[in-house]
Amino acid sequence: TSKMATLAGAMLNEFGFPRLYTFLKKKRAGSQAIIMTYHRVSDEEHNWSLDSVSPKDFEMQVRYLCEYFRIVTLEEIASYISAGKSLPEKVAAITFDDGYRDNYLSAYPILAKYRAPATIFLVTGHIGTRRLFWWDEVRYLLHHTAIEVLELGQFGRYRLKRALDRRNASFAINRKMISLSKPRREWFIEELARVS
Repeated sequence: TSKMATLAGAMLNEFGFPRLYTFLKKKRAGSQAIIMTYHRVSDEEHNWSLDSVSPKDFEMQVRYLCEYFRIVTLEEIASYISAGKSLPEKVAAITFDDGYRDNYLSAYPILAKYRAPATIFLVTGHIGTRRLFWWDEVRYLLHHTAIEVLELGQFGRYRLKRALDRRNASFAINRKMISLSKPRREWFIEELARVS
C-alpha cells in the first residue's frame, strides 16, 4: 500500500540510505530532492539532546552526499519549483533547525571542507542568551533525574529507569507541551524540575 511504501521510504531515509530512498521515491513520484534535516552535531557530552549526531557520523553523511549527489541550497530547489521545472537528478540540501552553537563549531568546518552549502533556521529569541530551548530543558531534566517513576498528573506517568524510558518520556512530554502557552510551559518546566 502507499502508506507502507511511505513508511519504508522514511525509514530508509532516517537510517542513512538516502540513495535508495531517492530511487524508490522517484519511481513513485518523479523528480525529487533529498532534504537532510539536522538539529545538533555534538559529541557525547550532549547525549541527552536526542536530535544529535556526532561530528564523525555527520562527516560520513556529508561525504556520502557529496559523492553521490549535488548539494544545493533550498533557494535553488525553490527556484525550480516556482518555475514549474523538474529538479535535476540526484540533488540534496542540508538544513539545521533551531541554530545550536555546535552547528557553527562542529558542523560548519565539515561543511566547509566539502564545500557543501547548508541552511540554518534560527530561533531568534535565543540569540545572545545561554537559555536552553524548552524541549531541551525537558530532555535535560529527564536525563539527569535520579527518580525511576515520574508522576505528572494530566501529563501522564513515566518510567525513567532505562535510557530508552527517558527518551520515550521526553518525546511524549514534549509532544504534549507543544500546545501549551509560553507561561503554562514555563510553569510546567518549573514543576518538572521540582519533582525530578
